[in-house]
Amino acid sequence: MKQAGYNVGQPAFSTPEMENDAKNAHQYFRQIHAKNVKPGDIVIVNVGTGYGPNGHTAIIDGSYHDRKTQIIEIGGIDPMGAVHHSTIAQSFQSLLKEGRITYARPTK
Repeated sequence: MKQAGYNVGQPAFSTPEMENDAKNAHQYFRQIHAKNVKPGDIVIVNVGTGYGPNGHTAIIDGSYHDRKTQIIEIGGIDPMGAVHHSTIAQSFQSLLKEGRITYARPTK
């Protein structure tokens, strides 16, 4: 995001802070409705506190097709692998049942 000109701040993002910012402060992200999702937006899913295995974030890589939406991620279905393509359903499978799904657009 930094290379694309977005403010990313100094500390690394974690999913709870990303969700909170998208819903409240809007310093880095602004929450959007699923119907408005486009490539480059992000999807955040948190369960409980959202830390560690209870949260995950990915970049949207196509038009919105509910849980079949294409994403780019690191981790998720391949926790030790490199950056790869997946879908929301595949990547967030363990979090979707109880998780809070937040779609957000980076702010400049």
